[in-house]
Amino acid sequence: GPPPPAARSRGFGKPRAPRRPSPDSPAADSGPPPLADGAPTEEFFVLARKPGGVKERWLPVGDVAVEQGADPATAVRMHAGAIVQSARANFVDLLLPVPGERGSTSWVELGYRLQRGAERPGVGRTAVTPVSLEGLPVPAEQQIPCRLRLIGDVGDLRQTKKEFLADAMAQVQAQAESHAATRAPGA
Repeated sequence: GPPPPAARSRGFGKPRAPRRPSPDSPAADSGPPPLADGAPTEEFFVLARKPGGVKERWLPVGDVAVEQGADPATAVRMHAGAIVQSARANFVDLLLPVPGERGSTSWVELGYRLQRGAERPGVGRTAVTPVSLEGLPVPAEQQIPCRLRLIGDVGDLRQTKKEFLADAMAQVQAQAESHAATRAPGA
């Protein structure tokens, strides 16, 4: 006879193992330690460009906040996957070509520039400091507390969509009840 329903629903072939995220993808990031409330911080613009020296212009991707005196390059390296992904999504200039293997960061250069805080040697408001992307991901023992904000990051869109749909359904239901009350006999 026919196979049981459970066997039919699984499909053909062996079950696949779940995909492992690449080391520099945002999914691989277990998350940096959070910034302490009330701790003095410094903020840095995060920028990206195609490698090529002075000809290529730096494009803004977001900003990162670190504890005062901490190394902003470490924060940029910790979030390199998310920063590169955002840069590709926001700037057509950085989309093509993408040489090397999939997920590689060799086709892009990242840097930072002081946004809010005190200038110090190697960290200023005008010059962009390039960040080396060698040796990613950053080991857990080298991670620092930081906060990354990316251009175009509007939070969890799925939650916003759920809230929108719930509000719309509540309005439809309220209108239907109101309409039914006005048409009810004896009202």
